[in-house]
Formats: sequence, structure tokens, C-alpha cells
Amino acid sequence: MTLNTEIDNITLTGQLSFDYNLLLSGKIAFPHKLKKLEFQNTVTVEKKLGVTVGGSVKLFSYKKVLWTQSLGTQLIWIGPLPFVLSSKITISANVDGEIFAEITAEVTDKDTYTAGLEFDNGNWQPISSHENSFSPPSLSLSTGGAVTFGVGPQLECKLDAVVGPYCEVTLYGKVIADIYENPWWKIYVGIMAKAGVKIKIFSQVFASADLTIFPNLQKIIAQADGPFGGINHAPVISSLIANPSSVNTNQTTTIICTASDEDVGDILTYTWTKNGGTFEGSTSRSTITWKAPSTKGNYTVSCKVSDGEATDSKSVDILVSSPTAINQPPYIPSNPSPANGSTGISINKDLSWTGGDPDPEDIVTYDIYFEANDTSPDTLISTNQASTIYNLRTLSYNTHYFWKIVAKDSHGAKASGPVWDFVTESQLNNPPNIPNTPTGPSEGVTGILYSFSTSTTDPNGDNISYKFDWGDGNISGWTSYISSGSSITLSHSYSSTGTYYVKVKAKDSHEAESGWSNGHQIKINLSATSPVAPSKLSATTLSQNNIALVWQDNSNNEIGFKIERKTGTTGIFTQIATIGATVSTGSGVYYEDTGLVANTTYCYRVRAYNIAGDSSYSNEACATTDPSTILPTAITGLATNITSNSATLNGTVNPKGVTTGAFFQWGTTASYGNLTDSQVLGSGTSDIKVSANLTGLTPNLTYHFRIVANNSVGGTTFGEDQLFTTSTVITPPLSFTGLTPSQISTSTAPYDATLSATGTNFNNVN
Repeated sequence: MTLNTEIDNITLTGQLSFDYNLLLSGKIAFPHKLKKLEFQNTVTVEKKLGVTVGGSVKLFSYKKVLWTQSLGTQLIWIGPLPFVLSSKITISANVDGEIFAEITAEVTDKDTYTAGLEFDNGNWQPISSHENSFSPPSLSLSTGGAVTFGVGPQLECKLDAVVGPYCEVTLYGKVIADIYENPWWKIYVGIMAKAGVKIKIFSQVFASADLTIFPNLQKIIAQADGPFGGINHAPVISSLIANPSSVNTNQTTTIICTASDEDVGDILTYTWTKNGGTFEGSTSRSTITWKAPSTKGNYTVSCKVSDGEATDSKSVDILVSSPTAINQPPYIPSNPSPANGSTGISINKDLSWTGGDPDPEDIVTYDIYFEANDTSPDTLISTNQASTIYNLRTLSYNTHYFWKIVAKDSHGAKASGPVWDFVTESQLNNPPNIPNTPTGPSEGVTGILYSFSTSTTDPNGDNISYKFDWGDGNISGWTSYISSGSSITLSHSYSSTGTYYVKVKAKDSHEAESGWSNGHQIKINLSATSPVAPSKLSATTLSQNNIALVWQDNSNNEIGFKIERKTGTTGIFTQIATIGATVSTGSGVYYEDTGLVANTTYCYRVRAYNIAGDSSYSNEACATTDPSTILPTAITGLATNITSNSATLNGTVNPKGVTTGAFFQWGTTASYGNLTDSQVLGSGTSDIKVSANLTGLTPNLTYHFRIVANNSVGGTTFGEDQLFTTSTVITPPLSFTGLTPSQISTSTAPYDATLSATGTNFNNVN
């Protein structure tokens, strides 16, 4: 509301602010129990009233003409009409003075009301509070005065007739004084100019128009500070804001005080106070950080601003509430042992790490993922364990392991750690043992490939590679790695006659090499001639899909045999397979043709070959596969009664209601090459035990065998392949005539001593 008079001014100002806060918080303990609930309303009402009263009084006003001078007249013709132009200049002075005063008063009243309900541990209780703050009236006074003076010429131009133009130019000066301002007085000089036209007939003005050219062109030419340096103005706080205005216990808020001072150059200082909580950081700036206490409620923070003489203060209220309980996930697992990226770790190292949970009441368990040579381990080796230590037992040497820990709390929250890795220590490596003396032919001819075999073991179980020295200046490259103890076979041909020694060395996967083996002697004669043709070829039907071929090897220089087949007796022969040479001339050779069509006749012929060419063909032999029919069952059992030169083969056959016979295939390879006599088993439907005795076997040699059952309608079934090894020949005890056991050794026994299979049994004979 504002009231104005001619000399007095009264201004009323008012402000009403309304601030409303609603807080709803709760805490529920898993799984079902309500633990804490709070509902709270806060209303803040702030009232301000300001009154400003002012007035001014004109003290004096004086104007005097100092000098007037006519500039004469002049006759001017405009068309047929004469006009008289007259002008004069007048110099005058004027002085005006006034004083003014203004008083301002302001009061502030603030009320804060809080009401609500709180449920805590089974009890309801009300929340109610009221706070009031009243700021007493603050007064400010402003007074001043002004003196305006002017001295200037006035030029008047008249055109007597119908139209008369004129102009006025005024120079002026002005003094303004206010003891409450600084500077307290100022002197201005200025100029005002005005020109116009008047319409006048017989000295009577009928109309006029004018234009102000310089309405108020002025400049300060002098000023001075007041005798007391001027009156100081108090700083003013325009706002004090907390953001946010409500926080949980032990949380922080930022408070900003915005203040100003109309006295240019005044330096403002800030002083902060509070009725609870703490300030963080500096409290001498316009912006501070306030941390709430651990007790909920309404708290007041105040700021006082000073320019060194006067001050202004303002307060802000902050609502502090209890936080709603929220589950936090476990800490991310850290501090791994073994350390991430470490090497040379013991193969008996335990895993350990640091875990935990920010909620003290939570129970934390851990899942462990662990895997070798996989950067994303997904093999779970332990789950829901409470300990942060895990016993891995024994690891592998020189192996890169990766592992990860996932922490879980009792509310199902998880925290997955990073993938860590480490490398175990290297095992002390030993080179392979010296390979066995190579085995192979002891003589041959130029231009023929001969195969030699050997094997050895590695003390650390490492894989092994072999290199052959053929004795003729040629050395093979290193072979591919094979497992420790496995046999290796390579072939070589000689271009010159002579006696050569084949030897072998080995290395492991760590490049550690053995020494050379003993040499195997082979004598090479002149180049070979074409081999002698095989003979006595026979074909025997084994089943509806298999036919067995047997022939006699008549050559001692073949590389192998080429087998040809035709369908029916009138078909065209086509080579279907080649097989290697036999051990010696006169041996029987066996080949089984498989995958044939049932109830079909096939004819075969065979010839030997070497680098000199092929032999003549053997005789032809034909056989017809069995028709499709009911098949008996055949199960190969284990060999029994094994000696150095004999064994009993066993199996089981079920005729399935059809007359059935059975026999065994046997030999030193899975190609067998030998058959036992067929046994008639009848046509029952029960399992029948079948056995056959073998004699004349070679000591310490491994044999393959299987049972074969065929029936009267052409059905044939083969049992699985089985192995047995004959035992080593045991040398009878030695008896030396005329010597006691303690006197016998390889260095003292006479070469003509009498040997007997009976007598004293000697142990540890040297």
C-alpha cells in the first residue's frame, strides 16, 4: 500500500511466505515384521512488514534578469508582403533550493509447525513441535538537500506579420548536497536550448509550436566527501537457502547466503551459527556445508553478514529425519591371495580374499569359480561357504589358473569380484630316458623302404619326440610328440650297399634331450628284383558283409601286397587295398574284406610289389556273402590258462533258435590270420560257453582274438577283439659241479662247467 502527498511520501510494503514439507519414511524387517514407520508434516510461515515515510520541502526560488539588449529590426519582403524581423538577447540568473528526508522500518515474524506420527519397535507416538522467531524493527534514515542555480542568455527572434519564429538558449548550474551520501555535495553545469514558431496578427498570438533541442545536457564539475566520510549503509541478505531443506540423520546439505551492500567497496564477512549438527569445511564463506546430527528434529542455521560497521542476519530451518533402512549389497571381494597376476605359486597354495558387508547384521557367503587356462572361469568349485579361505589341494605345475569370488548376503544381494589369475611353479624337469635299441630288419637291398621302431619313457611323464640317425649320413627331423612309453616307427631306404647302424634319441616337451640309443645293424645288398608271386589264395565267407582272404607269401623282398576284387565271375578286377610285407618267406597272409553286399559273389586276386615292380598274380578265389537273416549273439571272453606257449580262448554264443557253429580268429594283430576249428552249438536259445586251446605260441608276445558265430541261414556275428600276452620262459636253476653257491659269478665260473636242470638253486648270481 502506498500513500502520496505533494511533499510527503509514505510507503507500506509486506511479504508473507508459506513453506510446506511432508516426510513419509518406513523400515520393514525381512520377511514380514513392520519395524519402523514415520509420517510427519512441517509448515513454515514467515511474515514481513516494511514502512517507508519520506518528504521534501522547497526552501526558495529566485530569478532575476541581469541584462537585456535589442539587436534591432530588419525589413524583409516575402512576395508582395513586407515583414519586420526583430530580435533581442536577455541574460538572467536563477537559484532554487530544497531539502528531503526518508525513514524505512521493517519487522519479520516466522513460525514453524511440525506434526505427525511415528511407529518404532511396536509403539505409536505423536510428533509435535512449534518454533517462533521475531526480528525487531530495523530502521534506516536517508536525508539530503539540493541547490540549483543557473546563469544564461536567452535569444528571442520575432518576425512581425503572420508568422514569427523564435529561439531560446539557457546555460545553467546546479548544486546538490546530502550529508548522508558520499560525496556529500556535487556541482553540475548544463545547457538547455529550445526553438519554435509563433503565428501572430496585429500582436495577437493565434498558435505556437516549439522543440527542445538539448533537454538536459549536464556534467559534474566538482564534488567533495562529507565531513564524516558519509553515512554507512548496512548490508542486506536477500536470501538464505538450504539445498536440500530436509535430510536424514548424519547427512549433509549445502546452505547459500546471498547478500549485497550498496556502499561500493565495502567488504562483507560471513559468520555462521547453528543449534545442532556440525559445519564441514570453512565457515567464512557465503556457501557452507552443514552435517545433520544423529538425532532427528528441526534445526536452525543462521548467517550474519557484516561490512565492518553494520550487520544483517537471517536463519533457515532444516528438517532432520531418521533414514529408511535399505539393504546394501556385500563388499566387492578384494585383496586376493595369490596376488593377481603372480607367478611361481606353490602347487599347494590356498585361496584367500577379503569380503564382508556394510550391514553388520547380514550373513555373507561366497561362491568360488576356478578353472585352468580359461579367462572366464565358470566351474563352480565351492558354494555358500562362510570362510574367505579355500583349500585347493594339489595343483598342476606350470599352469595358468583363473578364479573369481561372488559374495552373497542373507537378503539375496550379490557382489561379484573381478577375475584374478596366477601361474604355478615349474616342475624340475628331467630329460627322457635313452630310447630302446631300434627294432627292424637286419638286412635288405637298396631302394627299399625299411621300418624301424623304438620307444622310451620320460621321468616327468612329458610327451616325447624322436630323431633317427640312419647310419648313412642321413638323420630324420624330430617327430611329432607322443605320450611317454608309446612306440614310434619310421621308415628309411638306403641307396648304397653296406652295413649301417640305426640309432635314436628322444626329447621332451621342455626341449630336454636324451643320449643316443645303441645302434641296430642292417646290412644292405644290391637293389631288389621283382618279388615272387603269392599262391594258395582262398576266400571264406564270414558273414553277409565280410569275406576273409588267406594266401601264402613266396617272396623275401616285397614291400607289400596289392589286393584286387571283382563282383561276380564275369566282372572287371579293381584294386581295393594294399597291405605291408610279412615277416618271412612262406608265411600265411590274411586280409578281411568288409562292407560287402549280402548274398553277393565276389572274386579276388593278389600280387606282391616292391620298387622293382609287381609280381605275377596269384590264383583267383571267389566266395558268396551270406544272405540277410537272423544273427546269433557272440561275446568274446578273456583268455585263460596262459603259459609261455599256450592259452585257452573263451567266448559265449546264443544260437537264437537257428543251428549255429562257432570258431575263433586269432593272430598277433587285429587282422588275425588264423582260425580255430569250428564247433557245432545246435539251435537253442540260451547262452553257450565256447572255448578253444592254442599251442605252439611264442613266449612274451601279445595276441589278438575274437569269437565268430555263424548259422545255417547265413547269419554271422563277430565278437569284440580281446588281447592276451604269453608269459616269459623261466630258465631252470643252474647247477655247477664242484662249486658252492657263494663261489659262482659270471667272472669266476669256468666255461666248461657242467650245467644241470637239477641241483642247488642259486639266487643273485653275478
